[in-house]
Amino acid sequence: MIIPKFNVEQEDNFIIINIKIPYSKFDDIDYYILGKEFKFYSKPYFLRLTFPHELDDENERDVKFNYNIEQNEISFKIPKKIKGEFFENLEMLTSILTPSKIKDKTIEVLDSKKNYEDDNDDNDDQFFNEAIEEIYENLPRVGHEIQNREDNLNEIEKGIENLNLNQNQNQNQNQKSKSKSNRFPQKPILLWF
Repeated sequence: MIIPKFNVEQEDNFIIINIKIPYSKFDDIDYYILGKEFKFYSKPYFLRLTFPHELDDENERDVKFNYNIEQNEISFKIPKKIKGEFFENLEMLTSILTPSKIKDKTIEVLDSKKNYEDDNDDNDDQFFNEAIEEIYENLPRVGHEIQNREDNLNEIEKGIENLNLNQNQNQNQNQKSKSKSNRFPQKPILLWF
């Protein structure tokens, strides 16, 4: 998954999120708002933002979004839970990109008589949150591996260039030696007078 280029602005009653998604289809967009979190998905992009204060997730119809196909950009205008509240550090994108930590990882004993089919959404969210946290934790390691692979590729390319240079030099030397040997016959010719 790729984190898209984005910026966040705020008005008195709204948070505005502008996301650039050049390699995505606008008909395949999904977003999710819960408390302080905003999640956005459009293949191959995924964006998860955690704000310092809560967003209004109860009235989804109040969320406005606009997409500009020419600029490959989509904008979300999300109402704040408390109108007029100032969201600090929105210019620090890394602080809102960092997922909130799950507070308590305990085992809950469930009643075997209760029907838990309605609770599957909560389990899915928990699984989703843990998967995303794992992705964020592995990003530095993956970036390091990519850098190592790029370094190896650069070394291989240099080696191939050196081989090509050596082959060209050998061919040039062979051609020079052939041209020199062509001036004189290889077997001596004896002439009798």
